[in-house]
Amino acid sequence: MKVTAALNLHTSLTASAGQGLSPVKLVEQLKERKVQVAALTDVNTALNCPAFAVLCRSAGIAPLFGMEARAAAGARAVILFSDLETALSFSDAWYKHLQPGSSGTHQYYVDEGGSILGSVAKPLNTDSTVPLPSLLRAVQQHRGIAIAAAGSNALPACMELDIGAHPLLCADGAVNLAAVRAAIAKLPAGTAVL
Repeated sequence: MKVTAALNLHTSLTASAGQGLSPVKLVEQLKERKVQVAALTDVNTALNCPAFAVLCRSAGIAPLFGMEARAAAGARAVILFSDLETALSFSDAWYKHLQPGSSGTHQYYVDEGGSILGSVAKPLNTDSTVPLPSLLRAVQQHRGIAIAAAGSNALPACMELDIGAHPLLCADGAVNLAAVRAAIAKLPAGTAVL
């Protein structure tokens, strides 16, 4: 079976996404494009994932949660989890490794209606102090997927994933990460799944 997927999506919490891209607008765009599985991966945070989860499920989109983690020395990886609580816990631990300072921009996270829930003090668009191998081990310990980001486009904005005979969803309604991992492994050379 083939599914349409978008696995590296950002909201306005990521500086490069633009101030107007809320989880609401993002999910509206995904629905228009008939995306079946989507992952919110703001840079160095999963704080908009709770709103994304509610909105995706109401739109019939299977959600994944994570972040585009910026490791030490400029290394990057897209991190994916099928469980929201795991993604939030990982995000909270990761945040502690970000450099202190001011981002110079507002970094707000929101609920599914777009109301501001809080803000982030540290700049998110920065490298952490964690080396890439340590990040990859931590993701593996949390049963997530890490996709090495080589160059500016490690993952296309929207792609077709061949999950074969595997179900997209597990019995508990979470996305089947084994099926996603196997499908990503079939992608063209240059997309590394760890």
